[in-house]
Amino acid sequence: MRKNITPPGPWAKSDKEKADLFAEHLSEVFTPHNNNQSQEVEQELKSLIHQQDRLKPFTLKDIKNGIKKLNNKKAPGIDLITATMLKE
Repeated sequence: MRKNITPPGPWAKSDKEKADLFAEHLSEVFTPHNNNQSQEVEQELKSLIHQQDRLKPFTLKDIKNGIKKLNNKKAPGIDLITATMLKE
């Protein structure tokens, strides 16, 4: 590793020099994000939450019809429940 200066600095030879150089590099590359959101962003997020449409009520018949329409040849989802399992 070399010190990142112009012209390039001498090679870091000892373990301590290498660790210091690497720590300096990491501190330059990885900087924390600014987590302070502006008031405008917070207001917009709050308004979006209130604007969400409510789900319309559904019946047991609606669920049964939905299960009937499932394709048996499709792969199961993340829960590993197949269409065949639901139909049975």
